[in-house]
Amino acid sequence: MAIVRCERCSEPSDYLEVCDSCNKRVCRKCVKSSRRATKHERRVICKDCWTSVAKRKKFKEKVVTAANQPEEHHFERRPFKRRPMKR
Repeated sequence: MAIVRCERCSEPSDYLEVCDSCNKRVCRKCVKSSRRATKHERRVICKDCWTSVAKRKKFKEKVVTAANQPEEHHFERRPFKRRPMKR
C-alpha cells in the first residue's frame, strides 16, 4: 500500500478516509468523529467540518442506527405456556 498525504494536515499516512462533508481525504488524526452507518459503510467527519454546526447536524442525521432501520425479517413470538409442575 502506498503512503499518501492527508489533505488537511499534509502528514504522510498509509490509511486515509474521505470526509462526508468536504470530500477531503483525511488521516486518523484529522478525523473528529466516525460512525458505522450500515454494516459495510463508515461515516467520517473531519475536524474542520466539525466546527460548522450545519455540517455537524447533517452528519449526525445521516447516521442510521439499528432502531431506525426497517425490519427485514419479522418473526412472531409464540405464546408463552406454562408447563404443569411435577411433584
